[in-house]
Amino acid sequence: AAFCARDAFLRGHPARVEWWGGQFAPCETPEDAPIVRAALSVARDLDLGGDELIGVPYGSDLRHLVNAGSTPGVLFGPGDVAGAHRPNESITVRELVDGAWAVALLVLRFLGCCQPPDLSPTSSR
Repeated sequence: AAFCARDAFLRGHPARVEWWGGQFAPCETPEDAPIVRAALSVARDLDLGGDELIGVPYGSDLRHLVNAGSTPGVLFGPGDVAGAHRPNESITVRELVDGAWAVALLVLRFLGCCQPPDLSPTSSR
């Protein structure tokens, strides 16, 4: 209120902050959820190495989908969290391309759509 009182516009249109918590709330998706099965099959088929389920000790916006939206989800994509949110955060172009193919294949599998015969990143496209 004191901040808004110092500004002509904000005096007439005071800012309102609403806190509903959940900044670093945990979430969990059942191991047998279709999105989990699809992600594991993509990781296995594209030889991405992430073929095991693990919990992670950091926050992500996934918690909103799972907890507030009752929507099962997974963290799935390129890069290494060890290099996240720090100076020079980056992934290689190869990781970007491979990650895009992996996410595209995940979407196709999750939705049960037909897929091209070979979506692997190393196939000739």
